[in-house]
Amino acid sequence: MRAMVGGAIGSRPYRLGVPVSCDAAELLEALRAGRLLDAAAAYRGELLAGTEAPGLTGYRDYLAVAVREALLARPDPQAVLRYAEAVPHDVDVLERALRALGSAPHAARPLLRARLRTAYEH
Repeated sequence: MRAMVGGAIGSRPYRLGVPVSCDAAELLEALRAGRLLDAAAAYRGELLAGTEAPGLTGYRDYLAVAVREALLARPDPQAVLRYAEAVPHDVDVLERALRALGSAPHAARPLLRARLRTAYEH
């Protein structure tokens, strides 16, 4: 961590000497502001996958559910495509996005259909 922040870690008590950001916090900020595309772009899959620490697994689940629920409520096609990069087999979100497009032409339709077909095949 010291190398990541250019040595800007103080001691007694330990503290960071420079501002840092966290993608999980940025994701939540984007969701709170209604910026679904930014939130979907910030979501890269499970937070700290493989950890079993109860606090982290709870936060991991919270983030996953928050992003998914936001996309189900407002299935912006571009945001869904970004989300599908991290969660390619969420057929409910993909189907909702396709239904939301209706019959109007949209550049995202073939990509959403391809993602959905791939999700069903795996």
